[in-house]
Amino acid sequence: MLRGCSCFGWLLQLLELWLGFLWVTFMRIENLTKYGFSRRIVDCWRESGLDFLLPLQVEALKDFGLLQGNNVLINGPTSSGKTFCGELAAVRSVMNNKRAIFLVPLKALASEKFWELKKRYRKIGFKVIAVTSDYPGNKRLFVKGTYDIAVVVYEMFNSLTVNGLSLLESVGTIIFDELQLVTTTDRGLAYELAISKVRNISSSIQMIGLIGGLDECRLFSEWLNISLLKSTNRPVELYQGVLFGGKFFYRRYNDCREGLEYFKGTDIILQDCDIPIELYRGVKHLVDKDEQVLIFTATRNGCVNLAVGLAELLSLSAVNDVLNMLDDIPDTVQKGKLLSCLQKGVGFHNADLGLSSRRILEAGFRSGELKVMVSTSTLAMGVNFPSKNVFIEAVKCYDGYDGRPILKPLVMYDYNQLAGRAGRFGHTDDFGRAIVIADDETRREVLWDSYVYGSAHPKVEPFDIEKLANLLLRWTSCGLVKDYDDIRNMFANTLRGYCEKYGDWVPQKTIDILVEHGFLKFKGYRFYCTELGKATARHNIFLNTAILIKDGFGQHGLSDNFLSWIYYLIDTPDGQKLILKRLSISQEKLDIVEPLSHLFDLYSEKPSGQLAVLVTNPEIPVDQARVATFSLIAEMIQPFPTMELETKYDIGWGRIKHIGEGASNLMQAVVDIGGYQNLDDKQRQKLHIYAERLFHCLTEEGLTLALLKVPLLERDYILRLNSAGMFTPSDIINAGFDAVSSIVPERVANNLYKICQDILSEKSMETVNKPLPGSRALRARKAGSRYEVEIGGMKVLLQPKLYSYLFKLYNADKLEGWLDKSFLDHGSNQVKYIYKLKKALESVPGVAVESDGSGRYRLVLPGDTGKLRKGIDVSRVITDKKVSTAYRRS
Repeated sequence: MLRGCSCFGWLLQLLELWLGFLWVTFMRIENLTKYGFSRRIVDCWRESGLDFLLPLQVEALKDFGLLQGNNVLINGPTSSGKTFCGELAAVRSVMNNKRAIFLVPLKALASEKFWELKKRYRKIGFKVIAVTSDYPGNKRLFVKGTYDIAVVVYEMFNSLTVNGLSLLESVGTIIFDELQLVTTTDRGLAYELAISKVRNISSSIQMIGLIGGLDECRLFSEWLNISLLKSTNRPVELYQGVLFGGKFFYRRYNDCREGLEYFKGTDIILQDCDIPIELYRGVKHLVDKDEQVLIFTATRNGCVNLAVGLAELLSLSAVNDVLNMLDDIPDTVQKGKLLSCLQKGVGFHNADLGLSSRRILEAGFRSGELKVMVSTSTLAMGVNFPSKNVFIEAVKCYDGYDGRPILKPLVMYDYNQLAGRAGRFGHTDDFGRAIVIADDETRREVLWDSYVYGSAHPKVEPFDIEKLANLLLRWTSCGLVKDYDDIRNMFANTLRGYCEKYGDWVPQKTIDILVEHGFLKFKGYRFYCTELGKATARHNIFLNTAILIKDGFGQHGLSDNFLSWIYYLIDTPDGQKLILKRLSISQEKLDIVEPLSHLFDLYSEKPSGQLAVLVTNPEIPVDQARVATFSLIAEMIQPFPTMELETKYDIGWGRIKHIGEGASNLMQAVVDIGGYQNLDDKQRQKLHIYAERLFHCLTEEGLTLALLKVPLLERDYILRLNSAGMFTPSDIINAGFDAVSSIVPERVANNLYKICQDILSEKSMETVNKPLPGSRALRARKAGSRYEVEIGGMKVLLQPKLYSYLFKLYNADKLEGWLDKSFLDHGSNQVKYIYKLKKALESVPGVAVESDGSGRYRLVLPGDTGKLRKGIDVSRVITDKKVSTAYRRS
């Protein structure tokens, strides 16, 4: 009841009610200090642009115990703030001296989330790592628990927990992103496995499930027995509708009001053009209003062709910043088409592009410089790629039963994911549009009913018996299953067990399969995982693939024959996913004898097994796609230019890299399984190196530079550096920046040179507590953030940069100790640091840093003889300089 009768009292109580509503709906980020977050953490959030918590986030805090360790499932539309709820719980976990894990479905999403968190929490010292195949060194950090927040792909999480779950004992919170994918056949196994591990290892681990793209998800809440927080409101309104005849019929997402918007340009007529006229009119209308447009197409070819056509028709301003960045990327077939589109203001994004090119395009679109982007579904799954407007082709490309691609109508869940890119919070203030296009009135009604009024419900797809057996194998490998009762209970607690997607016969059938083929063994009443079973689980491969690999050693005698293994592996269930789907005419008529002979000469190997049968019986029918894929894999780790591979096999660099990574995992599985199949250490090492080469698509000589993870240092650049005799960080530094920048673009050379300098400095720091090499008495040890250097009985504290300079001068092997300043550091600050080093060494008698007046320096220590202090022999200096320059150029 309202207090009192006065008008003032009535207005006061209304104001209180209104303020209470605002408190429930919105909350200033500063108010999180009341929940125990430090001012430093809150400042990090505010500096990253977070001024308010969204309604869904406030509700999670106040009503669902998000910060009290409660398990929560959060279902909401795209951009409603689900992910930051997980982030709040993760930070709270770190503050409680626990660790937090984000589980994500894709490497691209893991990389994006990793860099976002790393940038946000760098100031307060949180150690954030990404654990994917792109960051192999972080696997060890994850297993040892050397992190605060880890962003991990589901499959990698399962692989790293194969031998046990003890590494989760120090984890306080795990966030399951895109949890709805547990219902699918292709991704469901990884999700079921990760969820079952966390549910059974400890009840103290907080589980946060994030669900998007579904309108109804009580099934997950009931299955996991976790509270469900559901939001149906978007912070930014979304107009979902159908464009036909220059009219955009839409329905608003939040309040469900329907409306009509007229698009200009109905008088435009296109002659001899394959672009749908309605699409072109719509894009032009929005671009003329200075709005961004993102267009989703079903196929890679359709994506490129549409971008090329729109670029010609729209003729927008060139995207200069993106074009400048792409100058640092080696030439590829796709790059040529991309550059011509970007010159006219249109970009395209698909799996044929390399990762660096895709990241540059994404940055250009986010900045607003790139106005029109055409993409396949590579951007749809959770990647933060916002646009004011999204056009959606209402079909999706699937693999048919014969392996050929077929188009099917887009399901509602996929539509929601694509439409969610429009009108994202923080990018668009007023509203976004999600548009499908109709050719006629009947089609308009069909699309309206299907997508505007449609709803997405979870559809649990059943597993076949092999997937169920694989699930049991991985439970056993990590110790979750020990006897028959455990097996029955674990199956019953899966989503498919909850939905009764299989019968009571499944547990016994899966046991029989695993025992029969040597994946499991009995000891009394208990089950144990064999070495074959552990290797299978570790590499996330099909059971049949592991069986075939074992037969490759025994039945086919492949031993350490790389080429024979590659040809053999392509025909396994996992290898089938790598096969080239589309062959060029030249490949379809491929004469296999000559190219295969070329490969045998290249690798100095003789064929065995199935490959030997192919070579000795060329008249038998041949699977041309298998032979072409085999040839591509064999050639991608040779020094052939990338464009040559792209042209020959009609495939983009992005997919070449994907095939290489898949082949690498299979080859590494061969190495592991070969450990107990009479493969000696030398043979295993040989195949392991081949696996590394496949992952990077490089020669063995190129691996050292590839493992440095230098930004923009692509495959072709490494091949060029190797051709110039540069294989290691020392080679790079010794060659000099000028020589490196003459081979690769200057920005790439900058990145490479700096990383090589840092690596050599780190190596120098490994000499702490040991005398530095050489005949002179010089010792160094770490002292806090500095280095304590002892020279002739005196100690001097040096900053790391000055210590790096001292170390390089001390170990200079140039003529009379002279070292060019380019060897000390890259940039224009060498003189400044040399001056600081001189000042730091002034107190040590007999020690000096000398200059020859032409950009070279040397270190003089007590007892040095044979070094000229003054009156330098100019002829010797000039000669040495010429030699040094000639060396760098070579």
